[in-house]
Parts: sequence; C-alpha cells; structure tokens
Amino acid sequence: MTQSNQSLVKHITEARNGHYCHVIEVDSIEAIESIIDSVIEEHISNFSAQSIIDFFDTLEVIPYDTDNGKDVNKETETLIHDFDVNEAVTNVLSDSCDDLFRVSEELDLNLEELTEEIIDSESNDFEINGYRFITSDSIDSIQQEELSNDLYILGCFNASFLSEVLEMDQELIELVQEAEKYEKLGEMVINNGKIEKLQEGYSFLDGYGHHFAHYDGEEIEETLNGTDYYIFRVN
Repeated sequence: MTQSNQSLVKHITEARNGHYCHVIEVDSIEAIESIIDSVIEEHISNFSAQSIIDFFDTLEVIPYDTDNGKDVNKETETLIHDFDVNEAVTNVLSDSCDDLFRVSEELDLNLEELTEEIIDSESNDFEINGYRFITSDSIDSIQQEELSNDLYILGCFNASFLSEVLEMDQELIELVQEAEKYEKLGEMVINNGKIEKLQEGYSFLDGYGHHFAHYDGEEIEETLNGTDYYIFRVN
C-alpha cells in the first residue's frame, strides 16, 4: 500500500531516527542522476510520483567533492547549478511508469491522477476524466452487481438468450415481454440464482463494453503496474 499522503522526507527521517539532512553534495551531473535513479527505484512502489517529485523539488544540491574534501572546479559547479533536477526526475518516472505514461497520453488523462489511482489507492474500480478503469479480476462481480440492481434491464434481454439462462420456453418469455412485465423476468433471474450465468453469457457474446462503455461501447485492455485493467469511455 502506498503512502501518498506522507512526505518522503519525513519517511526517510523517521527511518533514520532523525539523522537526516535534506541536502546532497555531488561532484558531477552523473552523481545527481545516480541519486535520482536510486531514490526512485527504492520508493516508487510505496510513494506516489508526486511525493517523489516533491522530495527532489525541496532537495538542496551542493557542488562539492566529498571524496577529496574540496570544492569542485568552477565549470563543474556551473553545470551542477544549471542541471534541471525536476526534468530529470520526471523523465525517470516516465520511464519507470512507461505504460501509465503512454495510457495517460493516449487518453488525455492526468498522469499524476492516474498514477495515484493505480499505484496509491489500489482501487479495483475508478473513473478519471470520462474513463472508467476496472480490474480484470473484479469486472465480472461488478457487472453482476450492477445487473442485479436493474430488474427491468434483466428482463429486456433477448428472449432466446433468457430462455437459455432461465431454462424456460422461449415463447413463454416472449409473452411476458409482450406484456411489458420485464421486472418479473428480472426477478426470476435473481430468485433462481441465474445472475452469474446471465452475466457470463452477456459478456461472452457482447463483450464488456456494451454494458460499461456508455459513450461508444468499446473496451480497452491494458496492464498497468502489473495489474490487468479494462478501460471504458463513459462520457
């Protein structure tokens, strides 16, 4: 579980029993890049991208050759002072979260918000800017629950399909639908414990987009941070 609401500086300070100063002494650009890589690799699974960005945004970088105990030359000092730490951090985070970055670009989503939902909240069902994300291991149960809450819709399925689900004569189902008693058919699906069978058949025949993607009926499959998601445009 990530600690998005906790300062990374505070976390490191507590881990070192208060023996921490938010300053680094470096003698080259490569040394800064190495520290960036190390911090991100160690903390990306437990802290949000924004927490890591904030960490480096407040970090004081001092040009100094600690190995030899002396100041660096003027040219190196200028290079270090001119180095854009925030840009370097963002680039590394983008590489570390390549799929998240790509999806955020393709769907025009906020990368920070997407990262916090995927990595921080570990939510199995959330919505960002008109797109709904549902994990593959939760989508069937979520669809079953949503269908169960709408008896009318349950009774509106094709009569031949409902005939297979309910193991009833198709002509009888057609008569009930002609009488517009759709809720009664929905109650039969629920009371006979057929919601799982109906949902499995529905998703197999029409896919998940028909139910979840209110905008275009399409579904997108992505693996983000090691978890499989279905993505639907809902408005």
